[in-house]
Amino acid sequence: MRILFLISAIVFSSFSFSNDKIVIDKKACKYVQERISLIEKFHSLEEGYSFELLSASKFLAEITSFKSKSQYSYKSIGDAKENDINAWKIWFEGNKHLLYWDDQLKTVRVR
Repeated sequence: MRILFLISAIVFSSFSFSNDKIVIDKKACKYVQERISLIEKFHSLEEGYSFELLSASKFLAEITSFKSKSQYSYKSIGDAKENDINAWKIWFEGNKHLLYWDDQLKTVRVR
């Protein structure tokens, strides 16, 4: 009987009965949304270049593992593929609960 009780206790202790809520880091989410918005803004341009665009694209590719099909050079800003933007948006909506702001690195990281 004692062994049965111990086994039951171990099994039930492995389950979480708490009402865990998903914590969303608002600072991290805002940072990612700003990067997506920046790329959307440049998507409508026909030609140009910005270090911010290159930086935003590199950042999003890094955290999502989705590499952009555009090279973001002087002539390719209008080529910011809508598929890239949509992929990053979809990834963000599905994974924003995994994002957190790293104060030491001063950037967003993925858990």
